[in-house]
Amino acid sequence: MLRYTSIGDLDSTFSGDGMVFADFGADNDIARGVAPASGGRIVVGGLANSLVSSDFGLAFFRPNGRRDGQAAGQGLVVADLGGNDRANALALQPDGRIVLGVLSSAEGPRCGPGRIRTRDTRVKSPLL
Repeated sequence: MLRYTSIGDLDSTFSGDGMVFADFGADNDIARGVAPASGGRIVVGGLANSLVSSDFGLAFFRPNGRRDGQAAGQGLVVADLGGNDRANALALQPDGRIVLGVLSSAEGPRCGPGRIRTRDTRVKSPLL
C-alpha cells in the first residue's frame, strides 16, 4: 500500500517511506480492496497465494502505516474455505463490520458476500 502527499510525493510520515507491505507467508499476495476504518485505521483484503492453493487474506494497519497488532493478533488473517479462495471486494459497514465479495472453488465454483465479525477492528471468526 502506498500513501501520497497532496502534491504527489510518497508520504514519509506513513511507515517512514510512504510504503507498507503485508506478507502472508505465501508466494504471491495481492490486494483487491482497501477501506478506511475507525480511528484512521486501514483494512486491506485480497489473496494469499501459494503454489498449492489460494486463500483470502485481511491485513490491518494503523494510521501511521504500521500493522495493527491489536487486530487479529499480528494484524493478518488468512481464511481457507476449502478450495482456491479470494476476496475480490471489501467494504466496511457503518458498524465497522467487514464485508467481502468472495470467490471460492470449494464444492464447485461459487461466489457471494461474506462477513467477518469484528469488534473494534478485531476479527473474531468468519461467517461463511
